Amino acid sequence: MKRFSLIFLGALAILMAGCSKNNPQQPDPDAWVHDLSLPVPIQFGSPLPVTKAVGFVDASDLDGIDIGVYGLDKSADAVWNLQDLTSGDVILANKKGTITEGSIDLEGGPYYYPRVSDKNYTFYGYYPKTSPTTSDGGGLYVNVPLVNTDVLWARAEAKGDGYNAMYLRKIRSGLIDDEVPTFNFEHSTTGLKFIAKANLEGGIHNDNDFTTTKITKVRVLDVYHNGQLCVAHQTNKALEGSIRPIGEKSNAKIEELDESVGLSPTGAGTELGELFLYADPDLTDGFTVEVVVQTKAWSEYVFSFTTGPVEPKTQYTFNLTFNYEDPINIRVGELSWTGGTEVKDVNTSGEVTGSGD
Repeated sequence: MKRFSLIFLGALAILMAGCSKNNPQQPDPDAWVHDLSLPVPIQFGSPLPVTKAVGFVDASDLDGIDIGVYGLDKSADAVWNLQDLTSGDVILANKKGTITEGSIDLEGGPYYYPRVSDKNYTFYGYYPKTSPTTSDGGGLYVNVPLVNTDVLWARAEAKGDGYNAMYLRKIRSGLIDDEVPTFNFEHSTTGLKFIAKANLEGGIHNDNDFTTTKITKVRVLDVYHNGQLCVAHQTNKALEGSIRPIGEKSNAKIEELDESVGLSPTGAGTELGELFLYADPDLTDGFTVEVVVQTKAWSEYVFSFTTGPVEPKTQYTFNLTFNYEDPINIRVGELSWTGGTEVKDVNTSGEVTGSGD
């Protein structure tokens, strides 16, 4: 009996050893929370939805985009040397981060906080990811395109002095009411969206008058095409996320309008597309817009109007209502803007008569 028991136990031990090799115990990815001998990884929460605005990048569009990420000590004596990170004042210097299924994967990672928690970090993210970075007057700037680009920016700062290894351990242990660094992106450019409608009330000979009326161009005159985004600033927090233009001005057009767009005699109208532009504060009358229309008689009309004052980080929608009269004219109405999730009527600019053949 004893011999049988020993043989059975020996076989069981061999069986358990085999199972252990086939199913090795996985390391605990959160062991660093309580084990002070382990480094603390730099991790981010799921990016919060971008302020919703039709035409802007929204939450569903964030997945798969590449952003630039900075991790900076905001102490007064910090030196942001992006070429030498040995001081610890910079722990992430314009690293590429890819948003994937609600998480941010840093290229070349994982990266870790310094073991000694004597510095307090704030994190910054921006889109589109570019290089190089320019240091100027305490600020870090990156070059960004300003036409047809929805420039995004975000700052993740702790409720306390800043993020570091000890602070993250306290968050994960429930000792501090805060969250891991999380980006809440906001728009830095201004959006202009255009919708064309056919007026079916009065002044129309028949509905077919609009079936051959084509919009061939929508352009905005004298705008900046390039700029620099202030990603972070050591002394002037208000500048963070702002844009300063560079280079010369020229016209911008809706690129999607590569073919003539006909007017649909429906209430919804025809979407012509949108433009993303820098809201120049010097343009007190706003942008100057030209809409080029070709009628069924192959006559070309150019309608020109100003938008009125515009604000950065805002989207405006223009409904262009075409009245088939002699001469043809349009009414620029229902000018509205989207800020947050609220849409407000701003004004009605009145009729604009086009000039042409």
